[in-house]
Amino acid sequence: MKWLDEYIETHLAHPITLETLARQAGLSPYYFTRVFKDATGLPPYRYVLHKRIEFACAALRRDELSIESVALACGFSDNAQFSKQFKKICGVPPSFYRMACRREEIAGIA
Repeated sequence: MKWLDEYIETHLAHPITLETLARQAGLSPYYFTRVFKDATGLPPYRYVLHKRIEFACAALRRDELSIESVALACGFSDNAQFSKQFKKICGVPPSFYRMACRREEIAGIA
C-alpha cells in the first residue's frame, strides 16, 4: 500500500481517477474500491481528497504560496472548490488555518 500512497502523493497536482489507481494496482475498479476501502477505511476518492488536504495544510503552514497556488498544487481546479473541501474537512477556511498557524509561530517565538 505504501507504493500506492507514494503514487498518490506524487500526483496530487493532477487528476487521479479510480481507473488510474485500479490500473496501478492491477485490479478492476470495482474490486480495487472494495480492497482499498477494507485496507484504509475510506473509499479511494475520499482518501485522495484527505491526502490533498494534508498536503494543503503543510503548504499553508510553510506560508510560501498564495492560497490559490496551494489549491492548484493540491489538484483543485479552483479556489472555491478547494476552500469548500478544506473547510468541510478541517472545520475552518484555508485563510483562517493559515492565520492560526502564524499566531502559533509568533506565540512560540515570544
